[in-house]
Amino acid sequence: MVILTQYIYFLVVFSHARREELRTLLKDMLESDVIQQSDSPWSSPIVLVKKRDGMTRFCIDYRRV
Repeated sequence: MVILTQYIYFLVVFSHARREELRTLLKDMLESDVIQQSDSPWSSPIVLVKKRDGMTRFCIDYRRV
């Protein structure tokens, strides 16, 4: 956990393979306008969940909100 001013940021460490998968998912969502870039200091951590069919689901962890 890294504390910067009044905001708390949680650092999640992904393996190299998961990082590449995350980049691919983010690129696809940006291109299809599902998400957009933001400079907001507010954020929630993400979780990559493997589905039964082998695909990866991109989830937002709102438990700390």
